[in-house]
Amino acid sequence: MTTRKFSVDMKAFLTDPDGATLLRDTICGHLCSMIESLKTDLKRRDDRIDHLETRLEELEERNDTLEQYTRRNSVRINGISESAAEDCENKVLSTINEKMSLSPPMTMDSIDRMHRIGKPVPGKHRSIIVKFATYHQRKRVMSKRSSLRGSDIFINEDLTKHRNNLLYIARQIKKKGGITDCWSYDGRILIKDNKNLIREIKKHADLSSLQTESQPN
Repeated sequence: MTTRKFSVDMKAFLTDPDGATLLRDTICGHLCSMIESLKTDLKRRDDRIDHLETRLEELEERNDTLEQYTRRNSVRINGISESAAEDCENKVLSTINEKMSLSPPMTMDSIDRMHRIGKPVPGKHRSIIVKFATYHQRKRVMSKRSSLRGSDIFINEDLTKHRNNLLYIARQIKKKGGITDCWSYDGRILIKDNKNLIREIKKHADLSSLQTESQPN
């Protein structure tokens, strides 16, 4: 069949109502089949992405839990004055034993290590991270930190970046009246809602509803 003959036959086919309908139905059928195939493929990929995101979240949570466990013997102290060539150890022990009236007094044997955090900044006193030799020693200090109220010294748990951020957001929600209180205990972030129910916060999604409730109408 020549090209001219093919063109003539195709023109006749397309001008025939039955031929045009058949061609349209055939093309639509193929397109619908392709679209359904693409939908199935996209659904499969979306499910795979959802699975991977869930798995990633689980792994991140597990890693955060492990990291927090390595910090269970540590605290961060803010407000202790800093000076050149200072004796950081004696400053910390003086704060713990004298200002907090710890009895029996703590000695350097109770402390694994300590150091200032970050680079020196003129006019500012860097925080001190203290890792105690045992969890028991750390617990002794945490149980007496209320004795520092009214002073410029604060002792807090050594939280991971993730948990510290959760606590920061919870405090902002508290300021807006979305919750009654929030705090950390043994590395866990806890909040008391406006119904006086205490619950643990593990991820940002746990705070989403609280943020919505704290928004002004």
